[in-house]
Amino acid sequence: MDNSRNVSVRSLLAAEAGRRGQPISIAVACHAAVRGLRVEGATVAAVGPGSMNVPVFATSPLGRRLEELESSLGEGPGLQAHAEGAPILTSDIQRHHPHWPLYGTAAAEMGVRGVFAFPLRSGTIPIGVFQLHRKDVSVLSSEQLGDALVLADIMAVLLLGSGDEHGGDFLQDAVLSDHYTEVYQATGMVSVHLGVSIADALARLRGHAFAQGHSISAVAREIVQGRLRLDEGDTDD
Repeated sequence: MDNSRNVSVRSLLAAEAGRRGQPISIAVACHAAVRGLRVEGATVAAVGPGSMNVPVFATSPLGRRLEELESSLGEGPGLQAHAEGAPILTSDIQRHHPHWPLYGTAAAEMGVRGVFAFPLRSGTIPIGVFQLHRKDVSVLSSEQLGDALVLADIMAVLLLGSGDEHGGDFLQDAVLSDHYTEVYQATGMVSVHLGVSIADALARLRGHAFAQGHSISAVAREIVQGRLRLDEGDTDD
């Protein structure tokens, strides 16, 4: 990577940290990305077992909704970038990318048009995803793409590192949070009840969430607390 690009991005991070009066963290880096790359929002997510998108930080409510959508559906640009180990750059999501038609339709209904996803790695091991979104149809310029790639490298270090009250062990805390522990617990309960594999149980959970228009975490909570039971052949009751 061009050293001048590294210097430019690190200067951007330092300026954002100074502006907020905080040390450099994932939150600061995401806000710096919004300011420097001229996008509406930025998010970072860890990716847990079963391709479960586990949100770590989002600069806006829209970003949080996009992360929850991807986790509920089990499809989207972030999960594709994570699986393929390469950036997924979509300038117009209304073209309904064949890998994630449900996500594309729902994201477009939220007013999102451009989505740019970058895998985060520890060496060769994928650990999460850094995403940017825009409300207009546009591509990242070569300079913006270069900056985003440098930011992705920095995000990976921040995601793995321990820090202060603005940081912390994001990867461990996110994947082991109560919010997503319920999803894993509910998946196990559905697997035992229906006599299916964990992968099939997670697919059933996601299918019910999508059919009802609920988040996967909300459906999981209902199952864990005994208020919902998924029966054989019933995904949308």
